[in-house]
Parts: sequence; structure tokens; C-alpha cells
Amino acid sequence: MDSDPQLLAQMLGIEAPWEVKRHAVDSARQRLEIWIGLAAPRNWFGFGKPAARNTADYSWRHLPCTGLQTTVHVAFPLDMQPGEVDWQGDAGLPFTHALARRLAEHFSEGLTPVQICRLCGVEMDDLWKYKFARERGRSVPTADTKATTGVTAPVAPKAAADVEAPPIVPENDPIWAQLANGSVEIDIRALGLKLLLTRVRNQVKALSDRDVLALKQRELYRFFVKNAPTLAHEADQLRALIARAGT
Repeated sequence: MDSDPQLLAQMLGIEAPWEVKRHAVDSARQRLEIWIGLAAPRNWFGFGKPAARNTADYSWRHLPCTGLQTTVHVAFPLDMQPGEVDWQGDAGLPFTHALARRLAEHFSEGLTPVQICRLCGVEMDDLWKYKFARERGRSVPTADTKATTGVTAPVAPKAAADVEAPPIVPENDPIWAQLANGSVEIDIRALGLKLLLTRVRNQVKALSDRDVLALKQRELYRFFVKNAPTLAHEADQLRALIARAGT
């Protein structure tokens, strides 16, 4: 990848006074390392001055960037502690807040630790360290924790009076597995479903696991049931596919 610190900073959501100092790509191992620090103060002529403060260095695994396993190394002044932005993490824990939220989502989806490690490319020891801190009540991001930066998927409104609509298609119908693994395609207008289906298919493809496929098809089914009023266009197509298969 091209050496473009500003592009990397934009992708990670890094804002002033922080900046990307340098990065390194290991193409053979599909890994990216990024070093981040405070921007050097500038004088009247626009030249940067060397930072005078001593720093404490932290390293965290982050969400994949440009398709590579990503680790960030952040140099904090001694009078500054890690914050809540996505690309930082907690001292003593191995993951950034963004990756920790992703792991929490996978746990809540019912994935096993082995499946999560395979899907996210994290070490089992690091995953257990995170899980132990979470279970001990340490302040770590959960699946419900809102990101401080980045875009979240819009959630479709629930049916009137908070009553879920009847199932669109029976939960045990093969159409859900076909939708999850990509063997059938439908025209999708709802952004929330587009984002969910992209994530589901990536997980099914990455893990190639029958149990994961079962979890993902149930997740799609529940999403359709919960958001039935806004998914009429997509639901009609599922019914048409089922009717066509039965003829």
C-alpha cells in the first residue's frame, strides 16, 4: 500500500493533535503496524519542533485496515492516559476499543472463542485476557457500547406498539441459509439489512462452519421479524423465491 499517513489517519479516525508517524506492511504475513503520536508543535515558519516530553508506549490490536491485521503503537506523554477513541484501548488489555466491541458482538452472537479467533485473527491468550476483564466487571467495551467515532448502522423502527410482526418466512426454511451463504440474491433497499448481510456473509465465508451458518441464518430471521414493517420489499422477494422453488 502507498505510504500515505493522512489516508491511514482518516481510515482510523485519528484527529489532531494526534498523527500517524509511520507505518510498516508485512505482505507475507498480511499485517500492518501503525505508529501514532502527538504532532510536533510548529513555529511561526511552519517547521515542526521535536517533542520534548517523555512518552509511555502502548500497543493494541485494531480492526483490520485495508484487509490487513492491524496493530497500533501509540506514544502517550507521561501526563496523558489512553482515552475512549476507537483506535486506543485500555492499559493492560490487548485490543483497541473498536476491536473489543467487535469481539463482544461475536460473543453475543453465540460464536465460540475458537471461531472468534479464526474470524478476527486474534490469539486465544489475548481473547481470554479480554474476556476475563469483561467478566470481572472491568470497564471494557461491550456490544452495546457506542463508538466515539465512526458510523453506526441505522436501526429500523419497530412495529407499532412495540409488537413484532408475524414471521415473514418460517425460521426453518432453507431460504435463510441460502441468504446467509450468498447462494440467493435479492434487491435490498434497507441500509441496515445491507450492512447486516455483508457482515453475515463475510463471517460464513471466513469460518465455513455449519454451526456458524445456523447462527447467522437465525440472526437474519430475527432481523426480518423485528423490522418487518420496513422490509416488505425484501420479504416479498423471499416469498417469491420460495414459491418458485416449490413449483
